[in-house]
Amino acid sequence: MASKHQVEPLFVKHNIKINLKKPISHCKIQNGVVLLGQQGQTLQHIRIQTGKFTDIPLNLASNDRIAYIHLDFRGSHALVSTELGENFYMNMKTVALKPLRRLKGHVISAVGFNSEKATDQETSFIVLGTNKGQLLETNIASSGTVSYLKVLSSTLVENAIISNVHITPYSLDNDLSWLLIVCTPGRLYCIPGTLNVDAMEKEVAQPVVGTVWSSVLVEQQSAVLQSFFSSKSNPRYHSLGDQKQEKPSGVVIFPTCVEQISLPERYCWLAAEGFSLGHFENSKMDGFDIINEDWFRKHDLCEGRYNYPLNVALSEYHIFLVYANKFLAMSILDQKIAFEDVFTDSSNVLGMCRDATSQLVWVFTETGLFNYRPDRETRDVWKILVERNEFSKARKIAKQMSDKRPYQVVLKKEADKFLQDNNFVAAAELLAQSTEPFENTVLKFLKNSNSRDSRNGLKRYLELKLEALDKRVREQYLQC
Repeated sequence: MASKHQVEPLFVKHNIKINLKKPISHCKIQNGVVLLGQQGQTLQHIRIQTGKFTDIPLNLASNDRIAYIHLDFRGSHALVSTELGENFYMNMKTVALKPLRRLKGHVISAVGFNSEKATDQETSFIVLGTNKGQLLETNIASSGTVSYLKVLSSTLVENAIISNVHITPYSLDNDLSWLLIVCTPGRLYCIPGTLNVDAMEKEVAQPVVGTVWSSVLVEQQSAVLQSFFSSKSNPRYHSLGDQKQEKPSGVVIFPTCVEQISLPERYCWLAAEGFSLGHFENSKMDGFDIINEDWFRKHDLCEGRYNYPLNVALSEYHIFLVYANKFLAMSILDQKIAFEDVFTDSSNVLGMCRDATSQLVWVFTETGLFNYRPDRETRDVWKILVERNEFSKARKIAKQMSDKRPYQVVLKKEADKFLQDNNFVAAAELLAQSTEPFENTVLKFLKNSNSRDSRNGLKRYLELKLEALDKRVREQYLQC
């Protein structure tokens, strides 16, 4: 335990003991479910709560390797894609691996999972991005059945990898209004559109496998997101740095539908030139205008070369970056390093992922896993918000803290700001909630006793104090 004078770290590191037979090559973790790729040719499924693990052979050709592992935010559905274009689906309840023969030949580099409409039995409509720049829409059942496969676009970028895909609701008033967010090296697309209701209804009617009508029914299935690409020209995109350099490239959004039922609020976009933090303007109709950058930061130089992060993750108030030699959390509000952990061992760090359910940030190496658990992540956020005069946000955070002193500080700081602006009534309403001594507070108003506004403020303060006193007296009387 930290001493009184020692600042407790914002994130607490935990090493996880796992039974590894082969080196880790890939890792995805969501909702307490771990899916590892080992030596590029086998899978291992682990449930963190029970510690139970299952080895899953892929039976790949000797010259084939796992290229990508994808796991949805609920930890229910997984896709595995290999370098030679073999693809597999796994339902995480049964841990049964199913080959996806209709996707053979495609290297699936990104998956936009459907957290809003997915069930344990099917993915609902999802978007697949390939390493050749194609966007495909499909729906996969827990049995591994691909009910349809439609090409949404193959012209966004020419022979460039799709780094990330997100699909998310865009309006709380219209549940058919959605966003498709696509990241390719140096480019970020934000494409709004309306879901195809007829196509969603047909998703329920699965084709009967083995009949002469099955292939016809599959071809008749329309894409739910087809209207997103109804324009003859490609959507506009935001550009950042070299579009030919594949890594680093990625985008993460917050929150996800799993974390809370709301629209996406902010994003962090990683590119070769640096990383961009911004927010979504949900009132805008044009996709290009929906994305608004708040700030941009170039990658750090190390011995004359850029030190590129391996991965990026995002919470409400921090950006997480993992490098070959360190992990750090950067404040979204003031861009300062809130937490840093320099790796001292010789393990080869491969990447990072954030579990949206537990909020743990996981880092994996060839030989193991460790995570960072937030310890009162917002404990210092209120101070930054006060400095920025964002008092309402600061009050909301401080009020939820077990330590009540920060809330009192925020009240007094905001009241002082109102007093400076001669808004005495607003100051009175805050000071009436504070623990500031009565005499000191009255003196603040009497300093401007000749001002009518000051007298009105003092009057309001006394009224609120009397109301609070009367309430306490009544409660004491009822207890007697």
